[in-house]
Amino acid sequence: DFLGIKAASMRIFYTVNRKAPNMELLTNTTSEWLKCALTELGIGGKTTSGYGKFETVRDVTDGVLTDLLKEKRKKIEQEREKLRKQRKQKKLEAYLATLTEGERVAYKIDNLGNAQAEIEASKSDIYNEVLALPAEEGKIAAQALRRYWQNTGDWRKPSRKQREKNRVIAELIN
Repeated sequence: DFLGIKAASMRIFYTVNRKAPNMELLTNTTSEWLKCALTELGIGGKTTSGYGKFETVRDVTDGVLTDLLKEKRKKIEQEREKLRKQRKQKKLEAYLATLTEGERVAYKIDNLGNAQAEIEASKSDIYNEVLALPAEEGKIAAQALRRYWQNTGDWRKPSRKQREKNRVIAELIN
């Protein structure tokens, strides 16, 4: 008696040059020969004793190939997206380099969203950044901050603390 292991499934891969003149015929022929060899002859040692022969052989090329191509396309698209973001970032950096300090702060304010964290940042860090700018530069940034606070409702219906900040920004603008 020989010890053996019964495998539930096994994958065997073969490749065919896509540029071969009769690629389709070559693929089909190779697949059929491989099926016959595995079911009739078997692989490995002790095939004469019945070991190594396959009961069924199923061609899963299309499914596996489709999955591999999807994965490859996904990686290519991720790389393209990464390059697009890098190009966009470089363009933005080049644009920002042409702006004055006040215009850069105004750009930052103009690109704030409505998330609570951004609104709170506008009332603390960005507000202080605007106050630290020289007069003319501060005026540009203050106008952007006023527009932002008008959009968020902090200009029309300010809290007691916000009312003081609105007064300071109004003075910078005028």
